[in-house]
Amino acid sequence: MAPEILNLYALTAWMGQAHFFFAFRGQAKAFAKQPRRSLIFVALVGLILLALLGMRTLIGIGLFSALVWIYFIGHFVRSERVFQASQSGSADTVKLAYYQPVLSFAWLTLALFNVGHLDTRPWLLLVVTLALAFIVLSLGGWKALSSGSPRFTVLALFFLGECLVWGTYGRYMTPAFRVGVYVFHIAAASYFHYLASYFFAGARSRDALLRPAAIIAVNVAVVTLGWASGFVGLLHWLTPLLGIEWFTLWVALHLIASDLFPRLRPSS
Repeated sequence: MAPEILNLYALTAWMGQAHFFFAFRGQAKAFAKQPRRSLIFVALVGLILLALLGMRTLIGIGLFSALVWIYFIGHFVRSERVFQASQSGSADTVKLAYYQPVLSFAWLTLALFNVGHLDTRPWLLLVVTLALAFIVLSLGGWKALSSGSPRFTVLALFFLGECLVWGTYGRYMTPAFRVGVYVFHIAAASYFHYLASYFFAGARSRDALLRPAAIIAVNVAVVTLGWASGFVGLLHWLTPLLGIEWFTLWVALHLIASDLFPRLRPSS
């Protein structure tokens, strides 16, 4: 991985850890008056962490990370549904729209990394991409475009367009270039998601820690600690938490915990 891409990924990871801090803190506050549900939630999160560790060991870091980032796109879309609820379309359209970017990003992952030597099968690349575009448009996409709620459909079609670009250009790409393109997508979606979540939470709470200055301070502190853990011997024990090679493990835990939380959250 090129140093510039490594730096971008490291910054994304450490700011992600700051995001996870705020997310888990918010979940803990929601369970504050429900110790039984809090205990169940913590126990389930612990078991999920063990399962993720086992899965990561079994299938390897590369495949594990790819699956996590595909899952992340779904989390990103669902979060946007919440953040932009007033601009959403009908319930059916929104439900279908959730799957569109996930499906498209999964195919983009395969095309970008030339799985199955797709660069030698341009016909397969074209046929699958057009088929997915047809599925996107026929299962809610066209309705979303015509109803004025095209965000997720446009994102899905953009990913499919990229499949044709990177799949065709793949024979000229180096492995470092492929990783760089992928990391750029991850970083762009991550930063957008981090900021949107802070704006959403800050608008709904008077929590002093959700003020801009406090959010910046927490992020700077985590980034500094993450950087120091790689160079200061006394901080090496933090590597499983802040080491960038472990980032996707914590991403996966955050995603699953976020899906689990609404099912256990105390009713207001």
